[in-house]
Amino acid sequence: MQLLVPALLALTAVSCLSPARADRAPRESDGMPRADGIPEALPGDTALAELRIGDATVEVTILPGPREVSDADLLEFVRRCATEVADFYGRFPVDRATVQVRPSRRGGYGRARGGDVPSVMYLLDRDDDRPELFGDWVLVHELLHFGCPLLERRHHWFEEGLATYLEPIVRRRAGWISAEDVWGEFRTRMANGLPGEGDRGLDHTPTWGRTYWGGALFCLLADVEIRERTDNASSLRDGLRGIVDAGGSIERSWSMERTLSAADRALGLDVLVPMWEAMRADPHPVDLDALWERLGIRLSGDRVEFDDDAPLAHVRRAIAQ
Repeated sequence: MQLLVPALLALTAVSCLSPARADRAPRESDGMPRADGIPEALPGDTALAELRIGDATVEVTILPGPREVSDADLLEFVRRCATEVADFYGRFPVDRATVQVRPSRRGGYGRARGGDVPSVMYLLDRDDDRPELFGDWVLVHELLHFGCPLLERRHHWFEEGLATYLEPIVRRRAGWISAEDVWGEFRTRMANGLPGEGDRGLDHTPTWGRTYWGGALFCLLADVEIRERTDNASSLRDGLRGIVDAGGSIERSWSMERTLSAADRALGLDVLVPMWEAMRADPHPVDLDALWERLGIRLSGDRVEFDDDAPLAHVRRAIAQ
């Protein structure tokens, strides 16, 4: 067994990179409890290391296989992703977790699991070099799940939608992508979350579009409303920190009402619970074109253009600053 040298555990922040945007595959996080994320029998050349993220411990397992990046680069990447997630939530949402990295012929997939020791299984595209590694969205998405309690299956849209909405914002905060990347993705993909024919609301329409992008649309609408009502003094982030501060994480099973109520209490506003009550069992159509106009986001071919005179331009800038 290869043990990563202690010097790697003191890695500092790396220079910000500008990754190329790859097309997204559907994401999965089944939320099923599991004791840990490491197989009982590990190959002899498996690499192991522990990272300290604030007061939390993240155990990293790198399984053997051909790859372009070194152990050091992989550990640095995991550390940066975990650090950015901790910064967003105010602290790493769980005290101990495991991350298992599996080199694969094709990346673009991860899975987060809850339980006593939450875990992430992350498929690394073995052809990725270091810049491509820092251009990947999957690990940040999966680690963001740690800040959301395990919910009933009908509320899976909130678990996945939350990570789908937050992931580009967190990566923008890290400097890995631009504001144009964030809003370009939202502008072109958020429509996947709109209700279609026969829609019965977010709690009762478990399609891919409504689960990932319907949930992301819910989070965007909540973030915009919170920021508009408080003139950017508060945001969805403050509500999510309230959930974590109240003990909510992937380690625990909570009801949807308890989860959203914890966020509203932290905000001192009634936003998430009333919005859920309006959208849970009703299609609740959203005029996205009007929302983009108010935020000042326009598409010119493949380019995103911003209108800083739009009524909610200040909100747009604050979300992806």
